[in-house]
Amino acid sequence: MSLFHPDGDKFVTQGSTYSIIMWDLSTRSKIKELKGHTGFVTSFDFTKDGKYLVSGSYDYSVRMWDVESEELLHTYRNGETTIYSAFYSANEQSIFSVNVNGVITEWNRVNGEITSTFGMEEYSSLYPFFFVLDDQSFLGAETIGSGGILWDLNLNQQTRTFPERPLAVSSNGSLFLSRVIDADGHFELTYSSHDRYETKIWDIQNGVAIHHFPDSGSPFQFIAADQRLITNRIVPETSYYDSYYDQLIPHYLTQVWDIQENSILHTFDGETLAITQDHQWIFTEVGNHPRIWNIETEEVIKHFPQQSFVRTTKAQFSPNKRYILLHRVYDDDFYVSEQWNELWDLETNEQVSNPLIGDNWIFTTDSQSVLYSRGNTVRKRDIVTGREIIYESVNGGRKVSEKSA
Repeated sequence: MSLFHPDGDKFVTQGSTYSIIMWDLSTRSKIKELKGHTGFVTSFDFTKDGKYLVSGSYDYSVRMWDVESEELLHTYRNGETTIYSAFYSANEQSIFSVNVNGVITEWNRVNGEITSTFGMEEYSSLYPFFFVLDDQSFLGAETIGSGGILWDLNLNQQTRTFPERPLAVSSNGSLFLSRVIDADGHFELTYSSHDRYETKIWDIQNGVAIHHFPDSGSPFQFIAADQRLITNRIVPETSYYDSYYDQLIPHYLTQVWDIQENSILHTFDGETLAITQDHQWIFTEVGNHPRIWNIETEEVIKHFPQQSFVRTTKAQFSPNKRYILLHRVYDDDFYVSEQWNELWDLETNEQVSNPLIGDNWIFTTDSQSVLYSRGNTVRKRDIVTGREIIYESVNGGRKVSEKSA
């Protein structure tokens, strides 16, 4: 597990002795180590200015640290239960923790007192979770069941339930997206039937669905300042059912909707797996044929080589849109026998050599490197040179080494 510091020049990882290690990317060295936890660290979160860090652990505690001095400022504890997640509220006045039983605790950041405790003990956790309504409420989803839950942080109680699970929240925190079986119910294929979905938009404050998009498929993301919506829809006429492997082989269409008009603005062949940060390009794949599209013009920016039995399971654009990382698998009728990564330079239209291992990676904020994990190491790969900085656990300690391309 790793997390970038807000300045983009440092990041933190779990230490081998329950500590938290901070690394400087420019000097390639360990610069800080936060010690105090007595169990594995499960999560951490920075304040926006990067001065403070909060962490959760198997030792049942939440701890807040002064990053510069490495001083442990507060230890928060509510019972003897493993902390699954710890994070700051958006206004950074509170710290929240979620334990493995799904109980959420709000802590006063300054004095360490518990402000509120809520959650569903009968559920193993809540998934996903979002701050909404100007940080005054918390929107979660049941792990058992399919509903949504709204908690008022001031009243310290559940104030509303929704019949459907929230999948994404608008940028202003007032709306969420859900997916349900639509009025047509399902579509028939040989030897099988499959659910037909529609996307809904819910007004969180009033608890009502304000938009329905019939036969739209599954929601992907709000875009264009929450005025548009991207969905992925299975097309039954061009999908088929493989009876031998008992698998639906789906054909997807990506649809871009005008929310207010409830109309489709753009349609693209394939399922959207990634979108650029400026919401201008999307990456789709259909029939082992990956492509990048310009949303507004509907033009194909790039065709990738089409390979039999090869499909993309994950994609990510670099922040500057120059590169894209693809995780590819070879599967003969969904039996995965090989997997690898491809890194493409979209300016030169060429594949960058020395692909990464695994599918746990992110671009650095300057788009010049990729940070990824491999075994007990965290590695920073320079995209142009291929040189790596390796941050490695060795005999309970840490060392930094460099590997040539």
